[in-house]
Amino acid sequence: MDDDAVSVSMTNQDNRPANILSSTQKTLALLETLASLPRPYGVSELARVVGSSRGTVHKQLATLVASGWVEQDEQGRYGLSLLTVRVGNTALQHAGLGQKIQNVLEGLVAVTGETATIAAVHRDSGLIIQRAESDQVLSADIRVGTRIPLNVGASSHVLLAFAITEEQRHDLRRRGIELPSEEYLAGVAESGVAFTRREFVDGIDAVSIPLQHQLDFKTTALTLAGPSGRIDPDSAERALRAARERILTLAGGRVPELRDASGD
Repeated sequence: MDDDAVSVSMTNQDNRPANILSSTQKTLALLETLASLPRPYGVSELARVVGSSRGTVHKQLATLVASGWVEQDEQGRYGLSLLTVRVGNTALQHAGLGQKIQNVLEGLVAVTGETATIAAVHRDSGLIIQRAESDQVLSADIRVGTRIPLNVGASSHVLLAFAITEEQRHDLRRRGIELPSEEYLAGVAESGVAFTRREFVDGIDAVSIPLQHQLDFKTTALTLAGPSGRIDPDSAERALRAARERILTLAGGRVPELRDASGD
């Protein structure tokens, strides 16, 4: 049997491959839907979004939770786990983008002399997912995989303003987690930048801006950190914005529409 005959034998009347598991396709489609949503959703909400029955969606979610792709919060809603970020980063590596983005971070370090990081939301904290160290080693032991409390630091403030909804912030406060005020976070959202002095770590200042994740999962935080008093916020912001443009060009992403700090 030649190759064309094999190809025909493996398709159905709709010209679709006959050996594809439709149930797997639908579960992966649900995963993609979760990636497009601004916050975790409940089963009924998700069933309406994907146009499927509640029972079917519940089984798909249970499978994704058991596999580590999805997490369920205390309100019973479902959202992506950080496994998606790890797999996304691996996809970037396979596409040659991971190292290119790391090169951009290292270029940012070379220009500014400060340490550059990318952080994402993971459960009730931020998580450093990529980092380039400056020659001026910071006193804090911060590396890839380090968790950052959501209530302190420029990275966390950006994540709160851009990657976490007001409803989610309300839930965090209700559970006793002290967060910056909504007025302050609205200011961060409007300006597109957060600057903190000696907040996350004593003796360290930081400037952070939002970076839409390369694979469209979630918004992350692109940050410069260095010894207190050495970072000029305006210069750091300009360097961060230039680095973000390079990263998003490499990854084919979109730059959030934010007010230009220069006022232009």
